[in-house]
Parts: sequence; C-alpha cells; structure tokens
Amino acid sequence: MLQRYYDLNAPLGEALPSGDGCETRGPGDGLKLDHPWLTGLPVFVPETYSPTYQYPLVCVLHDHDRSERDLWRWFPAISDQNYLGLGIRGPFPARSGLPGQYRWRGQRPDASWGAISAAITDLTREYSVHPDRILLLGSGNGGVIALQQYLLSQLGQVDADYQFAGVICDQLPAWWPRLLPPVPNEIEGRVLLLDGYGEGESFAAIDALREAGCNLTLREKSDTAPEKLVNRWIMSAISTAIF
Repeated sequence: MLQRYYDLNAPLGEALPSGDGCETRGPGDGLKLDHPWLTGLPVFVPETYSPTYQYPLVCVLHDHDRSERDLWRWFPAISDQNYLGLGIRGPFPARSGLPGQYRWRGQRPDASWGAISAAITDLTREYSVHPDRILLLGSGNGGVIALQQYLLSQLGQVDADYQFAGVICDQLPAWWPRLLPPVPNEIEGRVLLLDGYGEGESFAAIDALREAGCNLTLREKSDTAPEKLVNRWIMSAISTAIF
C-alpha cells in the first residue's frame, strides 16, 4: 500500500553566495505556508507495517531536474513489504525555474548531506527504522551524490549516529569518479552499480573502491529487472531474511 506522507518538512538550508546559479532559503527568509519546501516528502510504507519491527530504509535520490516523487519509480516495484522508502529532494531548484524540478551540486556535499540527514531524521521520528540498514539509491546525478555521501559517511566526515549500510547507483554519468572523495584502504560496506560503468575511468574507480575494502557488485547484462535485483541484493545481506 502506498502512503503519501505530507507532514515531513523538507530541509531548509542557509542562503548560498550569489553567482552559483541557485539558492536555498532558511528560516526567517519570509517563507509562506505554500512555499514548495513545505509540501513534505513522499514515504512508502508497507501495508503490513508494524511499529515493533525495525525496517531497512531505502532513500531515493533523483536525477537532475526531477524531484523526490521519483520514489514511486522504485516502490513498490522493489518490494511491497520489506522496506520503508523515502524520496529526498535535491537542495537546489533547477535553473529553468520550473516547479517540481530540483538539482544536486557535487561541489556542495554539505548541502546534499543537509537534505539527506534532515529527511532521515524526520522520518525516524515517525517510523521504526533499523539504524544499521539505511541505504542510498540514486539515479543519474543523484547516483553520484549517493555514492559521494556514502563514502563521506564511511570516512567519518559527516555528523551522524549511523553509517549507510550500502549504496545503489543507477544510470551513472561518465564523469562520476571525478566527484568522489579520496578513499584510503579502510572502508567497508556494499555498493551495487546497476549501469554506467563502461568507461576506463569508471573501471579505475571501481578497482580503487575494491582495493579499499568495499564489497562492490556490478549488474550483469541479463533479463533481471533492476528493481528485483535491488531487492535480492539488499536482502542477501540480512541474515534473517527469507526471499
């Protein structure tokens, strides 16, 4: 069952310096009740949801010029009962100014983390989430940001009480390795790349992640739908799962 949960307020950041082509606004900037930041974030909740069970949480990051509503591309197709799903809005509006279109900026990992962490914090106030089973799933530019934030979490460079259990990337652009932080040989966790890793630069980055200790899986060309593969990949790391 899909539940559209509109009481989760999206994060409000500080105003950015002028000249970067976009801005966010913070409290005290004259926001009205109908401001788009205040429309809330979409959440997928299983029909069989039980508050006594700690659910894995899949956080969906959209591509450029799209929105948090891309959550519905993945849910309930991934699973209608195994997870909570959370759509997270990029912190910057599209330069076109069209409503419902937002962006991430790879050079502003602080803004990305602010959007992600605030959304997760709000969700966990209302729903039961397993702190060791929070995953990021990003498409396109959102996939690059998901991998970037996952690595920053592994390296202890974000202020959180948890580390992401894994990251799933879909439709990565060719330049995705250029926005990743330097990675020493001391990271853990799991990475699933659904596609977008066919260039030499990508393979070099994949080798570096594996050498650093990351458990990295590449989707093979097959008839398996990405959504089904995502479900099996997540559940394979949960020892009590039956699927």
